[in-house]
Amino acid sequence: MLAAAAEALSRVAGGHVRLEDAAVLRSGPRTLVLRTRVSAETGLPTSVIVKAHLYDGPWATSVREPAGLGLLTSYVVRPALAPELLAVADDPPMVVLRDLSPTGPPRDLAALLLGADPVAAEDGLLAWADTLGRLHVATAGRRDEMSDALAATARRLGRDAPPTDETSDSLDRAAATLADLLPRLGVIPSASALAEIRHLQDGFGGDDRCWALTPGDTCPDNNILTEAGAVLFDFEGAAIRHLAWDAAYLRVPWPSCWCAWRLPEDVARRALDRWRSAVGGHVHHVATPDFEADLERAESGWAAVSTGWFLAGALEGDDVPGGTDGTADRRVAPGRRALVLHRLARAAGGTAPGLSAWRRLAAETRAAAEAVWGPVDLELAPAFRRCAG
Repeated sequence: MLAAAAEALSRVAGGHVRLEDAAVLRSGPRTLVLRTRVSAETGLPTSVIVKAHLYDGPWATSVREPAGLGLLTSYVVRPALAPELLAVADDPPMVVLRDLSPTGPPRDLAALLLGADPVAAEDGLLAWADTLGRLHVATAGRRDEMSDALAATARRLGRDAPPTDETSDSLDRAAATLADLLPRLGVIPSASALAEIRHLQDGFGGDDRCWALTPGDTCPDNNILTEAGAVLFDFEGAAIRHLAWDAAYLRVPWPSCWCAWRLPEDVARRALDRWRSAVGGHVHHVATPDFEADLERAESGWAAVSTGWFLAGALEGDDVPGGTDGTADRRVAPGRRALVLHRLARAAGGTAPGLSAWRRLAAETRAAAEAVWGPVDLELAPAFRRCAG
C-alpha cells in the first residue's frame, strides 16, 4: 500500500519519493487510514495521509472520494475546505492527502459536543456551519463537472460510474424497508405515504445552483478544527445534492452520525444562520421563504431514511449505532430507539406541502413504537446539558 502511494506521489513530484514511519489512524473492513512521513525534499508536505478503500460495495466510495476531492482541490479556496488531494493510486484504490494536523491529535466538533464547555461547542458548530456553507458556494451548480469527475475516476478503476446524486435510491430503500418492517409494530403503511417518501426530493425549490457538492456524511467527527476554521474530510459519499439535505443536519440533527444528540434550538438556529450568511449572497433561493419548506422537506426525508437504517435494530433492542471506530457506546451515542422516536416526531409535526400521508404515517409509527418501547427521549449533546439544567 505504501509503495503504491509513494509511486503515485513520485509521479506528481517528478522524482523519487519514499514514505516512512507509517502510523495507523483508522482501520476497518472498508478503509485503512495511515499517517506517514515523506522522506525526501520534493516540494511535497512532510507528512501525508494515505487512505485506502478496501471495500466499497454498492457505495462506490473508491470512485466518489477522489472525484469529490479532486473537484474541490481544483478550486483555490482559502481557508481550506477539505484536505488537499495530492495523488491517487488504483491498487488498492487510495487517495493521498495533505496532513492537516501533523504535530498532534486534531480537534473535531464531536469532541466538543461530548465535552463540558457549551461555548467551545457552539464555536465549533458555527465554524462547521461556515465551512459547509463555503463548500456549497464553491461548488454550486457544478453537477456536470462532478459527473465528468465520477466518470473519469470510474474508467480508471474499471468500474461503472455512480450517479452524481443517489438520494432517490436512498428514499426508495427507506420506503421499501418501512413497508417490510412496520407491520411488526402493527402499522400498515399506505401506498400514498410510501409514494411521498420515494418522490420527496421532487418538491425541492430553487435553480441549479441549489445543487452543490456534499461530502455525503458531514458528521461532527468528520472534520478538523483549525485556527482558520473547520476543515471537512471523509468524502466517501461525495455527490451533488440539494443544499437543504446538508443544512438539515442541524435540525435532525446529524442523521447519519453516531454522535447524534440533540442541539438546543437556539444554538441550532444560530448555526443555521451562520450557514445562511455564507451561502445566501451566492445562492439567492436560500434567502427566500420557500427555502424554509425545503429545509423541512429535507428533515422529513432524513427521518424516513434514518428510520429505515435503524428500525430493524431498534425492534430487536435499544443498542447504539456503532461509531466509525467501533467504540461508540451509550456514554457517547444515543440508542436507536431515541433516534427513531425523535425523528418521527419531527416528521409528524411538519407542514411542508405534499407530505401529509407521510406525516400521518410518522405519527402512527411513533405512537405504535412508543407503546411498545415506552418513552425514550433524545437528550441534548453533553456540552449543553448543564446549561439546560
